[in-house]
Amino acid sequence: MSFRCKGTDLPPVLSEAAVNRCRVVVVKDQGVSFLARRDEHRPDGRQRLVAYAVCCNPDIDAFDDWWELARAEFGGDDFGEFFDPRMASSHSS
Repeated sequence: MSFRCKGTDLPPVLSEAAVNRCRVVVVKDQGVSFLARRDEHRPDGRQRLVAYAVCCNPDIDAFDDWWELARAEFGGDDFGEFFDPRMASSHSS
């Protein structure tokens, strides 16, 4: 199982997590995305910084396309999986 984000989308999310000393969440619900656990929200209530997986962005990809790809990669249930990016980088040496 793997998915990718655009190289320009993920670094701001990881930086936001570092600044706020919080975990990053991988979410599968309306698309598949990475977001910082403690990030500001936009006036419409949505998270300010979101890095969507390629082809799983409900704002630009057709529903049937992103839904089927997300289901194939992650199953039918919605979820949020937390990880600490500081822990990931400390194990890569």
